[in-house]
Amino acid sequence: MIERERSSELLVELLSRIRDARFSHGLRCPRCRATRVQRWGMFSGRQRYRCGGCGRTFSDLTGTPASYSKKLLEWERYRRVLAEGMSVRRAGALLGLHPATAFRWRHALLAAVRARDDTVLRGWIELGDVGFAYSEKGRRDRDRPARRGSADRWRIRRAAVVKVVVACDRLGGVMTVLLPWPSVRVTDVEASLEKRLGSRVVIVARQGRLGPYARFARRRGSAYQDARGIALRPTSTLTHVRTVKRYVRRLLGWMPRFRGVATKYLPHYLAWHRMIDRSVRLAFEAVVLRWPLSHDTRER
Repeated sequence: MIERERSSELLVELLSRIRDARFSHGLRCPRCRATRVQRWGMFSGRQRYRCGGCGRTFSDLTGTPASYSKKLLEWERYRRVLAEGMSVRRAGALLGLHPATAFRWRHALLAAVRARDDTVLRGWIELGDVGFAYSEKGRRDRDRPARRGSADRWRIRRAAVVKVVVACDRLGGVMTVLLPWPSVRVTDVEASLEKRLGSRVVIVARQGRLGPYARFARRRGSAYQDARGIALRPTSTLTHVRTVKRYVRRLLGWMPRFRGVATKYLPHYLAWHRMIDRSVRLAFEAVVLRWPLSHDTRER
């Protein structure tokens, strides 16, 4: 009885925190965004509301990854598991969840994290790319046999590759975009990055003027700096891609724990790593050394 009352109190507290975060600008319908909202009873201990605009009802969890969850209290612990980058089976064993449930929760949360990512890169922006083997992990109707262990390393080396474009500014902002083929085209770069860059930027990459990154810079009217042969130009101290190289190194060091990632889920894992890597990119030691010339020169 005491345990049940304690769980009820924890549930009320959790719902209260979710409500405060979701409706920080006031109650609003998650479907039509109307503000004419009234209370509409309770359901399973959760407050329901009715929208005066569309006439539909909703709760504090409508439109969230946990909207139909029967184990809402476990989401509080699951977010900590997600922050540590645990595997699906380890997370399920720790929380008493079936691996399929842990997998479904993982990608529901990561899809929400990815949808909320509105990073805008500014200043000098370094571009690079990294390849990942195309994977159909988990798919039952594959056209080829599964790759297993060291005996199939030759297959992995010869496997189809997909490219991930990595863009980093020097204030801690990062974007990673999955391309569905092994080459980088200027149209792909333009479609994925154009709306996420500031108005006055300088593109830096290790490519010549005919490469896709240089062509992208010319198309948008931005300056371009070729970082090749930097050792021969010691005065060009800003023309380098060290930031993007360090990020790619951290990404490649983090991915092996999952023992292969299906390509269709790779954007979720890229968003997951960007979220976890914030503690490195925006650490106190890094932030305090970013001294702008003045507050007026910062692009808005």
